[in-house]
Amino acid sequence: MEFIRQNLFLVILLGATVAGAGILLALNAGVAGDVEDELIPERNTVASGIQGTRRKAVNQDIVAAKARQVAAVRAAAGEVDRKLTDWNRRDYPVLMLKTPSSQQVPAFPIDEKVYRAGLLRLEFPAVYRRELQARLDALKPAVLPTVEERDQLRKNEESLLQLRAKQEAERAAATAPAAPVRPTAPAWGAPGMEGEPGFGPAAGVPGVTKDVSAEAARIADEKLKVKTARSGTLYVSEAALDWYFPPRVASDPRDDQLWQAQLNLWVTSDLLAVVDETNQQVFRVSQREANVLNAAVKRLVSVDIDERYYTGGGESVRTAGQPSAAAPTPTFGPIGGGYGGGGYGGEPGYGPTAVAAGEPAIGLTQRVCNPLRDILHYRFTVIMPTRHLPRLLDNLEKRNLHTVRYVSIQAVPTETRQPGGTVGGAAAPIDPVLYHYYGTDPVLQVTVAGELQLLTAWERGTWDAKTNAWSQEYPPLMPKAVLDSLRQRLASAMRTNDDSQPR
Repeated sequence: MEFIRQNLFLVILLGATVAGAGILLALNAGVAGDVEDELIPERNTVASGIQGTRRKAVNQDIVAAKARQVAAVRAAAGEVDRKLTDWNRRDYPVLMLKTPSSQQVPAFPIDEKVYRAGLLRLEFPAVYRRELQARLDALKPAVLPTVEERDQLRKNEESLLQLRAKQEAERAAATAPAAPVRPTAPAWGAPGMEGEPGFGPAAGVPGVTKDVSAEAARIADEKLKVKTARSGTLYVSEAALDWYFPPRVASDPRDDQLWQAQLNLWVTSDLLAVVDETNQQVFRVSQREANVLNAAVKRLVSVDIDERYYTGGGESVRTAGQPSAAAPTPTFGPIGGGYGGGGYGGEPGYGPTAVAAGEPAIGLTQRVCNPLRDILHYRFTVIMPTRHLPRLLDNLEKRNLHTVRYVSIQAVPTETRQPGGTVGGAAAPIDPVLYHYYGTDPVLQVTVAGELQLLTAWERGTWDAKTNAWSQEYPPLMPKAVLDSLRQRLASAMRTNDDSQPR
């Protein structure tokens, strides 16, 4: 008690502090409860909004609009594929073969029973050659002179030269003053002067020279050269084409050979048509006579077509004919393998200036066979003024699904000429090189490499899931042997129906 009396003030102060703290705690608890009660509705509203946002990620109108957009794009893509498929089918009809009963049947799809009954494997190569020859003849190529025409014109020119030389010698003798006879140098063309090409008296015949026959042949060939250039729209020979079935072929070609010949015919027909279309356009614009002298493409040198579809790597091209080599002058695109050593974009050179270089795994366009499209490579070489080259390339790419892969330009190679004479006592055959005349326009040799896309929905056929059979509109044209070969080379090019459905 003594302690309390002595520290009464401190005891009172402590009690007051404790009492005050208790009062403050009581007041704070009441205020917190009121605030909590007020925040509960707000908290529930926020939680409800968050849950609603999670249930509804985006506006349903936006989702529906995007779905319609995707459906429209897919429909447009399907329509494009359908039109391209129809374009292939329209431009590339299969060959029609005649059976012994004179019935016309399509060459593809191959019906083995019909083929065997009608011996159509023997018929196919002949029909292929006739069709390709007809397309070649439609170009109206320049017509070479016959041996008889050439020899007759040379004789006529020789007679004219002899007559002219004789007349000149007679006039010279009549007007010359009399002079004492004295030794003179031998006349041009006389013995001992073989190197002189003069037209003075020689070999004991007044007015006749030793070289008159050669001069007559030169004059005659120059006249025939111009006549030949005016006789057709361009120079092209059968040897320029890549004939898959030459005149002598195997008696029983395989299915894959028949199909390759059909591809060969389609591509070659396109290339010939492109060359002709380019020339006809130039003839119409210039309003000049349709002949080699006024043509855009003056000569088709060669056509080379791959023997199989492109699946990457190098190409397998049979060369129709190679002119002699000349120094190249490439002017389009970067060249691989050194200057003049290759084609556009690092691909290898072709034709007379080809070099031993490997092609990249995939070509410039990056296209290989796939489930939607099969790819076929080719190239062709022409001689033309390069101012017409854009027109030629434009016509090529407008014709079905062709794409230009690269262009190589070089000087026209010097060709070996063999002037006519006699061979074993007989007249020498006509040498076409002797009569190639391109007129006054400067020309270069142009090689164009391209690729053709063939829609698999048409070429390999379309499977109709509703009828569980191949479509009547798009039957499987490609023989099974070709499909099996493609599968071995590039399995990713196969469609599901290619393996699962009967052919």
